[in-house]
Formats: sequence, structure tokens, C-alpha cells
Amino acid sequence: MILVNYTQVNEDGCVLDEDKDDIPDDKDKCPSNTEEEVSKGVFITGPNLGCPMNSDNDDIPDYLDDCAKNTPLEISKGVTDKGCPIDTDKDEVFDYEDKCPHNSLEEFTEGVYQQGDMKGCPMGTDNDADGVPDDKDECPGTRSDVMVNEHGCAIVEIEEIMKYGDESFLYGKTVLTDKAKLALDIIIKKIDNNFLKNIEVITHTDSFGSLDSNNFISVERANNVAEYLIIYGIARDKISIVGKGEIQPLVSNDTEEGRHKNRRFELIIIKFKRKLP
Repeated sequence: MILVNYTQVNEDGCVLDEDKDDIPDDKDKCPSNTEEEVSKGVFITGPNLGCPMNSDNDDIPDYLDDCAKNTPLEISKGVTDKGCPIDTDKDEVFDYEDKCPHNSLEEFTEGVYQQGDMKGCPMGTDNDADGVPDDKDECPGTRSDVMVNEHGCAIVEIEEIMKYGDESFLYGKTVLTDKAKLALDIIIKKIDNNFLKNIEVITHTDSFGSLDSNNFISVERANNVAEYLIIYGIARDKISIVGKGEIQPLVSNDTEEGRHKNRRFELIIIKFKRKLP
């Protein structure tokens, strides 16, 4: 059996164009478009040849699309049956740019932010519950159990502790003395890890010995103080160390008493100020 495909032609022998879209029916993927469907144009190339144009690729043909020139960003969260970007919560901020796209009616009765990082979120929103509205909060995400300043940033308290002589290190040694360990034990017991931001360990030597030797000893001493803190419960990532060597004496190194005082370690303890219940 032989199958024959017939192409309809007009009386002049030209292929018919039923929907008058300038695409011959034998090539037209949508040969029966209505006048409305072709009113905004049809595809003139590609797999949809002759079908209603969809300029922004949002699956809404242009003749039905009230927003036919959407960008990829604008259609990224979906479009309505009219081809416009979705506004789920009807707050007049489209979902693709709305940081709070699912507000309830109660949440935006006082309006929503129209620009910035909180665009589309209710006016006065305070996501981190620190008492500072998000639009004025320079430190979003602050813990709710710490006190903040007027900018929404955590308030910290700084405590400086110094131990020298027998309560730090013996001359030329990098090992903590028993008195130093006892002093650190007392300090550690007073530290609440939950509110500790950072501890800086700074160590110093007297001027006996070479500069290089004193720098090396100073760093080793700082490491030993840090390791003691870690062993007894202070988080490693909250500790930083600095070995100053002999360059910052408290007093003259000309006397044994002076050298005794210059041979020291300092702890700078920075902690978040706890919010009162």
C-alpha cells in the first residue's frame, strides 16, 4: 500500500495559510490559530514555528501575557495566569524580590519594607528578638540572651588579668609554675563558655638572654597557657596567642625585682554581656 501526503493549496497552487500568520500550513505547527492568538505575533523559527509568541519563556503566550517582557529573575518564582510575577502574600512585592513572601494579613497591616535587605517583610520586624528592628539592625542574628546596643550589636565586657613572677614562669622556663596553674584554675572557674567571645593570651619575658631567644620563649609560654586553658574546658577556637618577648617591660630590668615583674602573662577576656531575665 502506498501512502500519499497531500498538501492543500489554493487556486493559484500556493500552500494554504489557514490562520493568516504568514507561515504556510505545511510548516505551521499551529496552523489553526485564531485571530487573537496571532495578534502578538508567532514564532517564525524553531520547533514552535507558527505558534503564538512567548517572548519571555514563561509558558504564557504573549497574547494572554500582561507582562510579556519578564526577565529570567522576574519569572524565577513563577508567574500568574496573566504572565506576571507571583505575589503570594499580596503585599505588592513580587516573590522574586520578597524576603518574606508568605506574610499573613496581620503581619503587614502596618506595611512592609519596600527596599533593602528586608524588602517585603513587615515594618518593625525583629527576627533576632534583640529589641532593634531589622531595618536598623547592623548585626542581624544576634543571640537573644545577650545585651545589644542601639545598633543591634552585642555588648561585650573586657577583663584584663595579669600574673607575673612565681605566678607565671620561672626565669628561662616555659613550663607554668604551680602557682600559675592555681591562678588559671580560679580564672577558668569564673568563665562561662556560653558567653565567652575570645581570650587573648599575651606573654612577656625579662631582658636576660638574646632577643631571638626571648621571642621563642615567649611564644612557647603563650602556647602553654593556651593549652592549659583548653585542657580545662575553654574552646580552642576562642583562644588567640601573642608572644611579645622583652619589648614591653612594665618596669626596668636592672633589678631582680623588676625582672620578676616583667616575666608575666596577661589574659584579655572578652565576653558577651548577659541579658537580664
